[in-house]
Amino acid sequence: GYIQYYPITKDSYAYESADAILKTKDGYGLDMFIGRPELWNKGLGSHTIALIETYLKAEKQVKILCVDPMTDNPRALHFWSKVGFKPLEEIKAWDDDTKKSLLMMKELD
Repeated sequence: GYIQYYPITKDSYAYESADAILKTKDGYGLDMFIGRPELWNKGLGSHTIALIETYLKAEKQVKILCVDPMTDNPRALHFWSKVGFKPLEEIKAWDDDTKKSLLMMKELD
């Protein structure tokens, strides 16, 4: 598997609206995947996100997290919704201008 986090900049996503830029200001982006299908559906992803959220809140004082799963990936869209991320807007996929991603955001308490 793999996880990374990074401070969001104006170039982190192919924003469609100024509102989305303002809502994600000073936030952090996340990327994660579990590459081995035999490890899916065991709670590893949810547990990993809970751990990274705890770390980012405590160590980096993060209040906003964002992800951008592809709109044609229902498994990823379901996962990010399940762990509390809300849709913000459709954007161009970071690595393929012909596809769309869904920019999703979660506010940390």
